[in-house]
Amino acid sequence: MSKKVSTKSLILVGAVLALVVLAGFTGCVGEQKPAEQAPEAPQIPKPANHPNYPERPITFIVNYGAGGGTDRFARAMAAPMEKILGQKIVVVNIPGGAGSIGEDYLLKQPADGYYVLAMGSDFPINLVTGRNPNDLDDYYPLARVQYDTGTIMINAKDSRFSNLDEFLEYAKKNKVVIAGTGAGGFDEVMVTKFAKAAGIKYEYVTYDKAGKMHAALVGGHIDAMFEEFGPPMSLIESGDVKPIVVFAEKRVEGFEDVPTALEYGWDITQGRWRGFLLKAGVPEDIAQYLEQVAYAAYQTPEYKEFEKNSYLHLREGWLGHEDFTKLIKKEIQDYAEILKELGYIEEPQETV
Repeated sequence: MSKKVSTKSLILVGAVLALVVLAGFTGCVGEQKPAEQAPEAPQIPKPANHPNYPERPITFIVNYGAGGGTDRFARAMAAPMEKILGQKIVVVNIPGGAGSIGEDYLLKQPADGYYVLAMGSDFPINLVTGRNPNDLDDYYPLARVQYDTGTIMINAKDSRFSNLDEFLEYAKKNKVVIAGTGAGGFDEVMVTKFAKAAGIKYEYVTYDKAGKMHAALVGGHIDAMFEEFGPPMSLIESGDVKPIVVFAEKRVEGFEDVPTALEYGWDITQGRWRGFLLKAGVPEDIAQYLEQVAYAAYQTPEYKEFEKNSYLHLREGWLGHEDFTKLIKKEIQDYAEILKELGYIEEPQETV
């Protein structure tokens, strides 16, 4: 005698069969791609004499305030470097004295590789002027990571001039006010070099914040400013501000209509840079390891995206220890003469 199958049982069996068929159908249509995984951190050989380094968090000393370009640089590099090092990186801001307070603070820490200074182009100037009372030999230049591109920018709606030729013609007859951030620092040096090369009458004014300087230019309170592409990009895109000359070896991507200083016969190509310093005396194997880690982090997609979004990709930034040291020594010599002329020093300081 056969047993009757209940309606509930048929529904249950049908549901199971449907799931089995659906699973088989999915497999026939095509294999499912596995979810993309984040790339593994590069494996850098550990220091030969310190195979357990780092055994605790590393401190990045930033010699400027939070939110500025050097601070953003340090944090952008810290993220991929943490993954490679397998240790936390703690960012500490010690601003003041155009960065010299943080530079001096580094030398008060142990030379053990657990303290790294994130710094910029004012470092050689601070040595020359004596704001930083130490010598270059007290430091170990680890690497330059960023090399920004400086420009002179004007108010795009200014009726007096709309390009470099018109600006020069006006400035040779009238004193122009050109702004930068900081006195006796990189911006003032660059503005002075430009004005001298161009043979124009000028007055340099300084702002403590780039945003204030941008507002002053848009508001017509200054005639021009020294600035990089990234910070005022929204004003460039809105048509309020425009670059009229670029301090670089060649015209830059996206601004091919803007001439370089070299095209006018002015040998002005320096850009604001940022990099890392160690205290002299850090074990050589640890210093070399940190340089390799920094380079690996510099090459990661994570950092490259930050670099492009900040318009820092226009020129190659990386210089290793030896080339970075040579650059700083050269800039110390280059800046001494102009800083003496500006009245910041009587005689060049002995720094190396």
